[in-house]
Amino acid sequence: MIAKKPNRRCFCLLVSLVSIGAGQQANAQFYSIPSPNLQIITNSVANQAFVQSVVSPPEGPSVRDETQSRPNPAALRFVPNLANRKANLAGFVAKTRALSPETADQMAAMFASQDIIESFGKALAPHGLRIDNVADVYTIYWISAWKALRGDMSNPTPAQVAGVKSQSSKALLAVPDFLAASASMKQELAETLLVQTALIESMTEASLKDPTLAAPLATSVREGAQAMGIDLDAMILGKAGFVAK
Repeated sequence: MIAKKPNRRCFCLLVSLVSIGAGQQANAQFYSIPSPNLQIITNSVANQAFVQSVVSPPEGPSVRDETQSRPNPAALRFVPNLANRKANLAGFVAKTRALSPETADQMAAMFASQDIIESFGKALAPHGLRIDNVADVYTIYWISAWKALRGDMSNPTPAQVAGVKSQSSKALLAVPDFLAASASMKQELAETLLVQTALIESMTEASLKDPTLAAPLATSVREGAQAMGIDLDAMILGKAGFVAK
């Protein structure tokens, strides 16, 4: 089920995750974060990530001091728990069922047939990204959401991926709420963003076949990102990461 077309986006995780008919419209609530605690973290991270991506740090000793005091990058990682993963996916299906029972049934069947999260891991490994690293997953979501607004299924360059990963890492490590999060919360955040990214890419793929889906897709992705504190319209993906528009 993993997309393997070389001319497609390297983050094309699972475009057949959901089937989108010509008359089905994307819904922003598919991209909502399920936990109030995670909402606090994602809002803080999104705001910090935007600052990191568009503001050049001042030159001088203060920059070196900040680098020396930065938290250990190991804080970005967590050890996945399979019981938590099952609960996370079940929660995502439950939220989706309130909006679209048909889509929820498709998702539940897909989740039951294989370990979707591990499948994502296999797709991302060639690009040096891991599913147990929140910065890596945040990178996937951020790039995919930005490209979805433009109907863009092209591959980001390795430099762009590396740049956004650096921005995501710095942003996460600067947010106390994230540093204080438990492993289970980090796992929920990462796995939620992985599923969200797969849904976004599935809808983007469908919109290329049916242009009438493009507008509702853009609305859904934009509102979903705004709910996490990200203004996708205020930035562009440059040669080495996001910069101010």
